[in-house]
Amino acid sequence: MTGLVIIFCVTTFWLLYNIGKNENDRKQTLKDMEHRFLLAMIHTETYKFQSLEVLKIAYEKAGESDPQFIKDYEKICEVTEKKFEQFGDQWIEHMNNTLGYKTDYQNWKEATRYIEKLVKTNGIENRPTERH
Repeated sequence: MTGLVIIFCVTTFWLLYNIGKNENDRKQTLKDMEHRFLLAMIHTETYKFQSLEVLKIAYEKAGESDPQFIKDYEKICEVTEKKFEQFGDQWIEHMNNTLGYKTDYQNWKEATRYIEKLVKTNGIENRPTERH
């Protein structure tokens, strides 16, 4: 009888250990996926920055003949920033709902600061340049 109790206890502890280990592995996998998604989002920011730089060159050239083009460019930048932030907020909200745990950020602005920390931590180059 004592042998059965020992086997039962060992089996129970072994099962609890494996359940805990699987849960930790699952959380780590989700965290890795979250970080990979955020690091991939850097490319979206890079493309946005590059597109706005191309527009800036074109609108500055056109602005030499008509200053209204410079004002138009500033409006385009403002609207583009607002739209990207809106899309980013939606992505972050969806990701937070999908992950099943609370992240360190709740919107796109907070996520970009978090991404910067990830970039510094992981030593990734080719970061998007902030437009000021």
